[in-house]
Parts: sequence; C-alpha cells; structure tokens
Amino acid sequence: MERSVTQLQPIQRLALVGVVVLGALTALSALPGLWITVLGYEKWGIGPQFLIAGFEAMTLAAGVTAVLLGLRKEVQGFGIALLCVAGAIFVGSLLGAKMLQSTSDQVPSLTNFVKLRLALMVGLLALTGVVKLGTRPDCWRTLVLGGALLAPLGYIAYLVVRKQTGELTKRVDQFSEVGQMVIWLALAIVVGILTIAGGHFVIRAFEMTREAGAKAGDAKAE
Repeated sequence: MERSVTQLQPIQRLALVGVVVLGALTALSALPGLWITVLGYEKWGIGPQFLIAGFEAMTLAAGVTAVLLGLRKEVQGFGIALLCVAGAIFVGSLLGAKMLQSTSDQVPSLTNFVKLRLALMVGLLALTGVVKLGTRPDCWRTLVLGGALLAPLGYIAYLVVRKQTGELTKRVDQFSEVGQMVIWLALAIVVGILTIAGGHFVIRAFEMTREAGAKAGDAKAE
C-alpha cells in the first residue's frame, strides 16, 4: 500500500501544510506577471509578451501542482514531483524576469521579485526534505552533498539575477581570444558535470527512502 499522510510524523504533516501555503503563494505571485504579459502594460512601455507569459504560466502551474501535492492523502511520488515543481519555478522565474527586463528600459528592477520566487522554491525543497527524508541522516548527507555540487549553478544564477555577470567576464577578458574560449568551454564543462552530479545525489537521497521501504516490506514505499 502507498504511504498515507496519517502514517507520517507530526512534523512531516506540518511540513505538508507548509507546502500548500508556499505553493499557493507561488501561484499567486504569477498572476500579476500573467496580467502584464498577456495584456501589456503601458506604464512600462510594453505590449503583450506571450512568450514571457508562458514562463509565468509555468510558474502558476508549478504553484498549483505544489498545492495539490500537499493536499494528497498519499505521499507516493511526492519527493520527485516536488523537485520537478522547484525546477519549473527556477526556470520560469529566472528566464521570465530576464526576458521581461530586456523588453523595455522602463521595466523596473525585478531582482527582489525573483529573490522572493527563489525563496519560495528553496522553502518548498526544504519542506520536501522534511516530508520525505524524515530523520534519516544518510539521506540528509546525500542531499547536502547534492546541494553543494549544485552551488556553482546557483552562484551563476545569482550573478544573472543581480546583473553582476560582468564581474565574471571581466576576469576572463584579460586573456587572449583563444584563452577566453578555452576558459569558457572549461567552465561550461565543469559546471555541467557538477550540475549533473548534484542532481543525481539530490534524486538519490529520495530514492534511498524507497529502497528502505522496500526492504521493510513495502514495495511501493518512497
């Protein structure tokens, strides 16, 4: 049988309530962006931006999905599903804000808004860990390792949001054209490998709970 919410510890059930709340806030945060990008906003000097509206719709769908997952009576598949939700929030928030910012010089800074979205995403990830990993130290160690490997990607995202990528390019620009190409290629390879490895360990942390459940006799445990 699938694990029921009633089988969870009180702190895990409280974490599910938190998932519902943060999911709802994420969905609500997408409504102003959808309104602006679908209808346009004269004050910012922009017309309808349907491609950007797609990113806002992605964020809205991610928030609604988080709410629905938090309200489920079973937690089967909860961990992986919330990881996908967090990824959708990350992509939708960063790309949507970046593209909207570039449409007109009248668009105000969206940095704080993106930070809010990313804080909601981190909160959802933390609550997912509480619900799925419980008090298992081996799972938490694996999750922390994955998070550490993903740190360079997070730092690059931070520079993009803060519009401080020039700090990084400035150091590379002092090399020759060939040197710059080699450095950027090496950086892309290293960050790519770390991102793949980090993602693997994050997913692995949740898979370990499934394996533990299977050994205990619950073939569908996660």
